[in-house]
Amino acid sequence: MKIIIIDGRGGMAHICACLCVIYTRAIHTENTMYQFVATDLDGTLLNEDKTIDDLTAQTFQALAAKGLTLIVATGRHHVEAKHVRSRLGTGTFLAASNGARIYAPDDSLIFSADIEPELVRALAQEEFTAGTRLCLYHDDGCMISLDAPEFSERHTEFTYLRRDLPLIDGEGISKMLFFGDSHARLRQLAARMQERFPGKIATTFADLHCLEVMAADVSKGSAIRYLASRLNLKLEHGIAFGDSLNDVEMLKTVGTPFLMGNANEQAAKQLPGIDRVASNEESGVARQLRHLFRMV
Repeated sequence: MKIIIIDGRGGMAHICACLCVIYTRAIHTENTMYQFVATDLDGTLLNEDKTIDDLTAQTFQALAAKGLTLIVATGRHHVEAKHVRSRLGTGTFLAASNGARIYAPDDSLIFSADIEPELVRALAQEEFTAGTRLCLYHDDGCMISLDAPEFSERHTEFTYLRRDLPLIDGEGISKMLFFGDSHARLRQLAARMQERFPGKIATTFADLHCLEVMAADVSKGSAIRYLASRLNLKLEHGIAFGDSLNDVEMLKTVGTPFLMGNANEQAAKQLPGIDRVASNEESGVARQLRHLFRMV
């Protein structure tokens, strides 16, 4: 696994130090029980039209004014996620590709973890791709197979590069996505990958038909832990919202987790007893936050 942490002696370190000071001063004048809010995008913060409604944007802007740290944690590619995040109208940290890329509110990259190139090359072979459609996230966009033009019809925010994927060098890949019609078969595929490469990759599901593969120990939960350590936040004072299997570790990481009313039942089974909020179509995140912070 290739990990880059941008820190130490440059402008980024200065920016983050300033953010910590601003945050600490602000939070002590408000509700000290909660220090940060982390949320997924699809199926959680976004409605079924994949947009952020006015109530949600206004709520996040009000929380930013209170001094809370805001984090968007998504499986989306960072280029696409930044475009969506901008609709909130306020600064947030961004953990994209399930935490393989983490950005500060000013869009500076502060953490990066790639899958080892030899693993990418191995997983791109027919032994693992048979019966699936493969998409690879890299810094400039997505790589797709030569015979998968349907991918480029889904999103327009970034570039799709059509490649002969079994022949790629595997460099700079933050996430691999295996799309299939059968969740059971994708689960079997994930188990086979973990057995073949123990301790070298992390696997999860964006939805029941999309297996996601990242470098070892990369997840939304690990991203939250990284940011909490960097910004001197306490995990028990965090709030998180999610709806799917790739949100489970993040929800287990914070002190106050919430599962969306429209959540995947596979995720719900792994989080017994967790509180549920209204669905994404009902602005469930915004309404719960307004309730917690007694916002009119």
